Amino acid sequence: MYKDLRFLIPGFILLAVSGCAEFSKSDSSKSVKDTGMSLGTLGAVEYVHVYPFEKPFEARIDTGAKSSSIDAFDIKPFERDGDRWVTFKVKNDLTGTVRSYELPLVKRVIIKSKETKLFKSDKLREHRYVVKMRIRIGKLDFVRNFTLANRTRFDYQVLVGRNIILGNAVVDVSKKHLQPTK
Repeated sequence: MYKDLRFLIPGFILLAVSGCAEFSKSDSSKSVKDTGMSLGTLGAVEYVHVYPFEKPFEARIDTGAKSSSIDAFDIKPFERDGDRWVTFKVKNDLTGTVRSYELPLVKRVIIKSKETKLFKSDKLREHRYVVKMRIRIGKLDFVRNFTLANRTRFDYQVLVGRNIILGNAVVDVSKKHLQPTK
């Protein structure tokens, strides 16, 4: 019986190794780079075009943030044909241009932060509206969810989170402005 196992064990090992090699090969064929739709490498800060603005915003690229966010003001929810919408304004601090938006509301979220974790009441936590916005980084356009927030206390008006980065780019935090602006 043990003599038979001497032949079976190497056979199983060979089968397992060849199966792993094939799996590895098929994984690489589905990589983002092979599709031609990759951003490649992003720096810690990139220029991001937010439609319909003509000039880009400087954006913080944050792999620790699950979702993306944009500095917005005059945020007001309303109903249109029975659906929930939100109106808001965005100002590009680099140019001073202000644009008004009216977009369907995707959802409303409670933001967890160091400050809000101290409070157990939802009334004291920060509630934000989420809308789909069209942006361009480098040569690729994205339509992704953005939370509308007062980001005046931050250095950058736009935060690009994992909902854009994941599967599209790697981030080199030691660099800035690696993507073309046009």
